Amino acid sequence: MLPYTNILKTKIDTAIKNGLDISSLVENVDLRNVNLSRAIIKKLNVRDRDISGCNFSNCVLGDENAKLSFSLIHCKMNHCNFEGARFVGISWIRDCDAKFCNFSNADVSKVSYANTNFDGGRFCGAIIKIGTKEVSGVSFPQSLFDDLCQNWGIKLIAEKRKE
Repeated sequence: MLPYTNILKTKIDTAIKNGLDISSLVENVDLRNVNLSRAIIKKLNVRDRDISGCNFSNCVLGDENAKLSFSLIHCKMNHCNFEGARFVGISWIRDCDAKFCNFSNADVSKVSYANTNFDGGRFCGAIIKIGTKEVSGVSFPQSLFDDLCQNWGIKLIAEKRKE
């Protein structure tokens, strides 16, 4: 894995300012605590890595013309920020430790997130698909359901799965 150096940071910042895809610049790079806000990342496939603290806020992630262009599999991604991010095409966040991530106002409707732990996460204003296949083995914060039902006049009670 390549370190995130000042030279690389300058290249990424310039590409982001110019609205260019930074996929090739972040491939196999240590993304812990890296700010990629407002980036276009058409292809990123990360497996078995720690990307905790990475800021993907307001990013466009994935490629509508590719089968699977954005995937995070078996990753530790605590405290990542996806606020306002838009996932395009098919994306995966599977088998990840995604505690305390911020998905506020993000469009995650095209993301498959089976077996991922989102405890402590924020989903206020997020566009999210909740279906049997998508939520298999997923742990969401109770606040997600409290916020969802707030104006519906109902209380959703869910049993926390035993680990």
